[in-house]
Amino acid sequence: MKPHSERVRERYETGELELAKMVEMLERVDPESLRMISKTNKIRVMRALEIYHSTGKKRSDIVQEMWSSEFPFHFHLLHCP
Repeated sequence: MKPHSERVRERYETGELELAKMVEMLERVDPESLRMISKTNKIRVMRALEIYHSTGKKRSDIVQEMWSSEFPFHFHLLHCP
């Protein structure tokens, strides 16, 4: 049996699953991600669903973790005339 994320992609690509239905699915599992991406961007909507179904984590939580973690290095901005 294929992972759920692959089945979602296949169902969309074969026309069995419409963008509107995927938007509804994403609204249920990760409304915060849906606010960050366009409801008309089928690739990003599909990817957010794939992330949720393959990892069990919401895309928005993963992004939050990534941006809230401390970097092991410092940034220095240089201005060159």
